[in-house]
Amino acid sequence: MEAQAFYEVFQDQLQSLSVQELMGRVLDTLMRTFRAQAGVILLREGRAKKLEAKAWKGLDEELAAEFNSTGGRGMAGRIAKSGESMAVVDVRDEPLIRKAAIRKAFRSVWGVPLTVRGEVRGVLQLAFSQEYHCLPREMTLLEAVAERCALAIDKAKLLEELHDREEQIRQLGEHMLNVEEEERRRISRELHDEVGQSMQVIRLYLEMARSSLPEEARDVAKRLDETQSLTEQTIEEMRRLIAALSPNVLEDLGLPASIRQFVSNFRRTFSGDVNLQMTGLDHLPKSTQIMVYRLVQECFSNIIKHSHANQVVLRVGRRNGRIHLKVEDDGVGFDLSKPSRKRESFGLSGMRERVALLGGDINIDSALGKGTRVEIAIPAATKAAESVKSE
Repeated sequence: MEAQAFYEVFQDQLQSLSVQELMGRVLDTLMRTFRAQAGVILLREGRAKKLEAKAWKGLDEELAAEFNSTGGRGMAGRIAKSGESMAVVDVRDEPLIRKAAIRKAFRSVWGVPLTVRGEVRGVLQLAFSQEYHCLPREMTLLEAVAERCALAIDKAKLLEELHDREEQIRQLGEHMLNVEEEERRRISRELHDEVGQSMQVIRLYLEMARSSLPEEARDVAKRLDETQSLTEQTIEEMRRLIAALSPNVLEDLGLPASIRQFVSNFRRTFSGDVNLQMTGLDHLPKSTQIMVYRLVQECFSNIIKHSHANQVVLRVGRRNGRIHLKVEDDGVGFDLSKPSRKRESFGLSGMRERVALLGGDINIDSALGKGTRVEIAIPAATKAAESVKSE
């Protein structure tokens, strides 16, 4: 009996259970082990003196609340205050148990403290419909299991709190990325509407000035031609910046088409070969498409600036609810074992932060003279995925 109870509680502790699931499983084990008709776990919240029923078996919520204790009163309050276990054979003879509902439903009640690092965090109580004398061996076993249970509950609560904090940070990160995208769109609109239109007017004025020059003003005409050529280059660069800030093709045609266009534009400035493979990228949330597109941009920006590669392979696909992005090049690479400010300036630190904020994983593999491989996996749809406002 003892070994089985310990084994089951230990197994519950090892499994990834929520606090509520864990407490329910522990009560099931103890009620079966000690043949109890009901069980309840009362916990303190923070430093409050009030003990409240957080999990129960064999009784309804109303009856479970009868076991609550405030200010150290009642059986549970005495146990929590003293840190010592109690076994009441007949509740009718125990002044600490005054609740009529408990006296009516049960005859014997056992209770043990749930202690973590010397601090009583709660009380575990078992109730029996008949008089049940608690043997010393049984109380020792219950106390030992309760100690294990307390540690398991404490661990589960810490993990839940950590998960909640991580989720809050991830949602904040998503919000920050969404704000960043909104700012990119705003700048893109201003460049297009204000600066872009002004440049078009300048080009028009240059054409008009050039056409009105007399034949003998060759030096002036040459300078106007050079100025017009520079204006054309500036307009083209402006269009490239606008597309990079807020690609219209991503809004109009979706992620696959925008990646194909991006790679096509990349080939114009890259002397090597680019191999592109994409699968399963249709019907993704808008914000997920933007996230993937930005990661592709950052990877290729690093390649064009630092890799000196002749061949690049880009694979993007969806499987098991995650987007997997893999970018490989045959460039100069770098030594991962040696810290380098220059390497971090390649944009890798920025990618790590972006991926972490999205709740994803990133793996970078590189060696001097052997190229670089970047593998990224992010959720295909996040909680904030649908919250990005459409333009």
